[in-house]
Amino acid sequence: YPLMQGIILMTTVCVIIANLVADLLYSRLDPRIGRAGGATGK
Repeated sequence: YPLMQGIILMTTVCVIIANLVADLLYSRLDPRIGRAGGATGK
């Protein structure tokens, strides 16, 4: 049972990190994608 919890925890952490890295890469590669909350109000 603790082994399954560890596997699920590590998988979850890896997925979250992969999503964060992909989000940062997309914002770097495509300048049209801006950060949330960065609107100038124009």
